[in-house]
Amino acid sequence: MKRLCIICEGQTEREFVRKLLVPHLRTFRIDAYPSLLKAGQKQQRGGNVSVPRLGRHIRNEYHNVDFTTTLVDYYQQFPLKENAGLTQSK
Repeated sequence: MKRLCIICEGQTEREFVRKLLVPHLRTFRIDAYPSLLKAGQKQQRGGNVSVPRLGRHIRNEYHNVDFTTTLVDYYQQFPLKENAGLTQSK
């Protein structure tokens, strides 16, 4: 059975993984589990997901699993494609 860590931004995403994705993926012999993205001591969990913060969390989790994925939303925080080095081909 393959182990999959799903890094979740907050409690809502974690519950979605626990209640819907874990049972579904089990039918495909994938042992999935949610991992709540850690925040700083003064911050609440969730929100303000940055690449360095996500990278730190992944480094702590990837030793225990075969695969890692994320469940976060970037609806207002995602960098503009110009800032991300992406350009639209013509």
